[in-house]
Amino acid sequence: MRAARWLLLGLLVALAFSPGPAAQAPQPVSKPRIVTRSEWGARPPRCEFESNPCINAVTVHHTATSNEYSDAREVVRAIQRYHQDSRGWCDIGYHFLIDRDGVIYEGRPLWAVGAHVRGRNVGNVGVALIGNYEEAQVSERQMTALVELVSWLVKEYGVPLGNIRGHRDYASTACPGRHAYARLRELRLRVAQRVYGFGEVFGLAAWWGVYSERWSSERSEWERQVDEALRALKEAGVTTVFFLAKGPWGYVYYNSSLAPLSPKYSWDPLDYVVRRARELGLSVHVYVNALSEGETKPSTLLAEHLEWAVRGENDKPMGWVDPSAEEYVEYLVRLVLEIVRRYDVDGVQLDRIRLPAGAVRLPLSEARFREERGLDPSQDPAGFREYVAERVSEVVRRVRDAVKSVNPSLRVSVAVMPDPAIARGKYCQDWARWLREGLVDFVVIMSYTSFPAKFKEYLAAAVRASGNVRPVYAGVGVHLSSMTPRAMAEELEAAARAEGVYGVVLFNVDSLLARREPRGALRSFSEGVEALVRQGVGGSESPVKFWLLVMGPAAAAAALAIALLLRRRP
Repeated sequence: MRAARWLLLGLLVALAFSPGPAAQAPQPVSKPRIVTRSEWGARPPRCEFESNPCINAVTVHHTATSNEYSDAREVVRAIQRYHQDSRGWCDIGYHFLIDRDGVIYEGRPLWAVGAHVRGRNVGNVGVALIGNYEEAQVSERQMTALVELVSWLVKEYGVPLGNIRGHRDYASTACPGRHAYARLRELRLRVAQRVYGFGEVFGLAAWWGVYSERWSSERSEWERQVDEALRALKEAGVTTVFFLAKGPWGYVYYNSSLAPLSPKYSWDPLDYVVRRARELGLSVHVYVNALSEGETKPSTLLAEHLEWAVRGENDKPMGWVDPSAEEYVEYLVRLVLEIVRRYDVDGVQLDRIRLPAGAVRLPLSEARFREERGLDPSQDPAGFREYVAERVSEVVRRVRDAVKSVNPSLRVSVAVMPDPAIARGKYCQDWARWLREGLVDFVVIMSYTSFPAKFKEYLAAAVRASGNVRPVYAGVGVHLSSMTPRAMAEELEAAARAEGVYGVVLFNVDSLLARREPRGALRSFSEGVEALVRQGVGGSESPVKFWLLVMGPAAAAAALAIALLLRRRP
């Protein structure tokens, strides 16, 4: 008996300290199970529908009916009867309805213009939560179904994240009720992570390169350091690491058939990090320095092909590659393909996907511009700048296409300059366009400052430029010597409260490990971030303040009519 008790105790201890479920690569977003009109017994439409020219918005409603019901299908039928018989509409106004158990019901056809937001129905999908969420909380099963449905709509039709709103964002109404409305930012965050990003609600990640003297060149000691680092990151609340696969010096940090391994290592660092991170339930994206090949001076590869090099002062070759260097771009694409085919990673991020500061000439781009445009760059300097920006964009496009050809669910992201105007004008890095055109799943702005006010300026400018179409994540400069725990906490909170910002990525792991204070600030933040998100307003742009809203007489009359229809059901 005593042995059995000790065995049970040992099992409980093992379970308590087990690393948890292994992380899974991003899963494809698919259409959820939907109860069809015939299954719930819909009447036929009373007229011809107007067709939607496109789908570019989702509006969340509540039905304002009782939260106590035993037959959700009868509620849906009653709403259809009310909309057709009392309102005189062609059909039920919503495209989808979701009951408290998370069952989704088909309303009017998705291709048809709805009848749920006066004057704003074209291209707008209406989703109604069955019940009154001025009074009750949204059930977790209902919320999960809402996330899955809206994720599918965003993935299938490219609905901008900022266009996921509540009825009261368009009109003076309490709909979808204060409790549902309070969770709309959470909805946008969860949909963003499900379709484009990382994490569950608010993404927490860190950039990690193992190039510094902190990391041992003796394998067993290095593995011990990595295990310790991963545990510390997990304890601090980090869910994702961005691991350096190709550095700016031309070396790589995995066993490659194309590029030289960092001389610091004789084994495969990426393989070990991916395997151990998975065991701890952490996801891994790799980041690849795209156009930097030596950085301060040409790498061995670039020295053999100086015609690829960007030129600085006195026509001196820099350790950067002209984006028009076709052979190099092919090499970069092959590197990325090698990584995503061989390693169980969640995504690829391009770093240094831009021109360097100090670039004076780009010989290959200049020659190509003359050939294609019939002009010398000096004759049209603005046009040439636009041309180079397009060449950089083409590199992004080709990497995106390569990654998605292997697995469409893998994420493609970029680390970018935080000011979109400077990024585009000075560095030919048109990242706002990349988001709008879907060339990347998300961007991480390198908003490194120890001044929270400046950090907030970076966030506001980035969100404006992005249009809240796809996610923006904020880079936090933990490495800055001037970054205090208080400033870091303020920046983390600012990011969590900023509409259009979907997470943070900390630079870098070395700095997080070197001091306890940043890890403590991050852990406190990670423990409270979901509550912080729910404290914010639900609407995406200038919502009407809740204290100005009351349940209008029309909504009250609709709820009463539906209740009477339900009472009279056969």
